[in-house]
Amino acid sequence: MNKKNIYYCFFILFIFLSNLVYSQHNWLKDIIFRIDTNVVSYKKDKILYQNKEVIPLRYRVNQEIVEISILLQNNKNIKEIKVGSSKFYNIIESPEKKESDIISYTIQFIDATIANFVKHKIFVITYDNDTTILEISLQPISDQQIQIFPSQDELYVGEEVTWELITNIPENILTSNIWTEKETYRYRIIEQGGNKYLQLIPTQIGKQQFMIEVPLYKPIIENKNFKYTYTFTTPSFNVKPGRLAYLNITPSEFVLQDILTDNIYEAQIDNNRLLKLNKTYRIEDREDKGVLIAELYTQKAISGNKVLCDVYVYNLHSIDKGVLYIKDGDEAKFITNFVVLPKTQFQSISISYDGKNWSTTPNVKPGDNVIVRIEGQSLHKSNLIFKGLDIKNIDTIFISSQTIEYRLYIPYNIYIPRIEIVNYNNPTGLYLNIVEHQRPRDYDFLSIDFGEGFINLEDIMAPIFYNKSIKNIVLKGNPNKIDEGEDLYGKQYLEIEVRIVGSRGEVIELIPWQDFTICPDTNSIRYQHYNKDDCSALEMSFNEILYKKTYSLDPWSRIIITIRHKKEKYTYQIPQKVVEIICERRFGFDIEVSFPAGLLTIMPNSSQISNLNGVSMAMIAQFSFYQKQRYAKLLPIKVGAGFIALNAFNFSSTNIHRDMSLVALISLYPTTKDRKLNFPLYMGGGYFLSENKFFFLVGPGIQVSF
Repeated sequence: MNKKNIYYCFFILFIFLSNLVYSQHNWLKDIIFRIDTNVVSYKKDKILYQNKEVIPLRYRVNQEIVEISILLQNNKNIKEIKVGSSKFYNIIESPEKKESDIISYTIQFIDATIANFVKHKIFVITYDNDTTILEISLQPISDQQIQIFPSQDELYVGEEVTWELITNIPENILTSNIWTEKETYRYRIIEQGGNKYLQLIPTQIGKQQFMIEVPLYKPIIENKNFKYTYTFTTPSFNVKPGRLAYLNITPSEFVLQDILTDNIYEAQIDNNRLLKLNKTYRIEDREDKGVLIAELYTQKAISGNKVLCDVYVYNLHSIDKGVLYIKDGDEAKFITNFVVLPKTQFQSISISYDGKNWSTTPNVKPGDNVIVRIEGQSLHKSNLIFKGLDIKNIDTIFISSQTIEYRLYIPYNIYIPRIEIVNYNNPTGLYLNIVEHQRPRDYDFLSIDFGEGFINLEDIMAPIFYNKSIKNIVLKGNPNKIDEGEDLYGKQYLEIEVRIVGSRGEVIELIPWQDFTICPDTNSIRYQHYNKDDCSALEMSFNEILYKKTYSLDPWSRIIITIRHKKEKYTYQIPQKVVEIICERRFGFDIEVSFPAGLLTIMPNSSQISNLNGVSMAMIAQFSFYQKQRYAKLLPIKVGAGFIALNAFNFSSTNIHRDMSLVALISLYPTTKDRKLNFPLYMGGGYFLSENKFFFLVGPGIQVSF
């Protein structure tokens, strides 16, 4: 093949793929999202987050209302547009055509702060009854505003101040008991009485402004990137020295170990003309007699106006409990502050999907976005690693000494059965089990063949009237339809019952509940990870399990197949599926004996009508006809042929004309009920055997059926 032909093939392929992509959503011009005066365009404003397209929606309150307008193009074949429901929002105005090419509707978030990457499905139905689904990921973005209003403009080194955070979405602010250390100050965000507060301790004198970073649960957006902190700067303060000189100690955190000899730390402290070298100072939590927190031994002066020292820790302390006093004997000489933490310990792990409902079962599934909470002590000193997870799938959303929270994304292709959690490569005893999806799927992965080829069970919405002989019934599972792309359902645990019921409602045969486990096929991205020990290939041939075969069933027998998911295998249930196949008949045949009375006979080519005949006797072989698609309901008409003995039971003394005749009759019935005794109306014709004459007749009768 020459180069020209190769280029031509690539050109044709490019045109084909372009048309394919275009045809997927060629009906869509754009989607506009409005929140108050804020307008977001699906085409222009969507961003890429973790390789997925996301629509950022700024919200001001948790129950934010979003007006959505779908701008259409090439919409002549669009019959209807529907919107999928969600547990994260309510549809308060259904889709309505405002103009010829605009469909508008309104949703309201139930709680925007806990709604993460909400799947929003738009169903486009054409006049050909084809359905196109557009799935959009909606991510509420906080329009966070935070202010403080200090009542003073002077602060003192080492003295803690507290200001309330005035904000429009307080639920979106994350709090922590851990202090954030800066060069000239430390701060933290806490919660008290349902309100959020900023606590700040200056550590250096002079005119200062303090930059505060407030951690957020729901991000703000900057330059089309998610940012999980809100940054603001305080007003300017004049920071004055405290009553006692404040000396900074670096590091500012120490750990109280179980072994006494491990509680000696090398540190640096600010130099001061009153601080003596080669001297041991007591550090207590009160200016008068207090608890001994540590001892400080000064060694030598070093560069940076610092003193090298050893710190011996004896008791726990946290900064929020107040400053520490460096004492020479019982006399306080300086103040400082640092943290003495207990040894890092990991106690428990819990998981949440919405940030509100927590489970202590450490199970996650491929494709999950979960919040993992780890509780213990001195956790902010840890360095946790989730083995098997890429760092891009891990976001730290909250850290304190007692609690750490992570937002994790479990990839669909994760290959390990358990995610071990280690701290500096040391086991913590905590882990996450990878469990496969196990959701009951609608019965569209099952099909049945009763003589017309395999039919999907989801297409069967009513009883099936079948007027042919049923040679066999085969129920078959289609494993390749269980998991489709990232829409995972996992192994399907089914129970199937078969009943054969006669025309009078009697149970002819019962096959009690049988268990089947159908596993997703090789097209599933999780195929290699399913435990296939209990998997079975469902291809149920009824004639192999039924004593009375399907081809020998009497007319109007019913085959009732009930299929349900095993209740104990799932966290929720879907309704069972019942398939009913009815052995329909279009006509029936029987022999009837009746006693017509008052028959009128008419001879051909004669203008006279006979007198009313007496009680006659008739034996008729006749066909009855059933109403179509109605269970054993007869039409009020029968057609038959047989013999009739005219005036057979007429014992009048007058001259009686008796004769045996061959007849063909149409019988009309006032009721369609199947009864032994009826009063039909006869019409037809016959042939007198003795007189060799044809005649017509009409009249009522008494019918007895066998």
